[in-house]
Amino acid sequence: MNVMTAPDLWSDQDRALTVEDMENMPDDEFRYELGIPSYWIVEPDRDKPELTVLELSDGRYQQVARVAGEEAFEAARPFPVTVIPSALVRTTR
Repeated sequence: MNVMTAPDLWSDQDRALTVEDMENMPDDEFRYELGIPSYWIVEPDRDKPELTVLELSDGRYQQVARVAGEEAFEAARPFPVTVIPSALVRTTR
């Protein structure tokens, strides 16, 4: 299961918002009405993992970043964090 966690993301009580939850939301207007300032879409492909970041700007969501593999994304919103897509799919042996 792909899980997004962040203090500012919409969630059902204390349950983390999953990718499936995001995909089942009707549209960006719904996210906007909930006050979600940004959301991330993770493609967990082991060969080419990707992270797409969208942020609310002037009432619309705009893509602000798309990184893949070993590229790092330095997030400021909704909280400061560095994300490297390949690290999200790495397994330990």
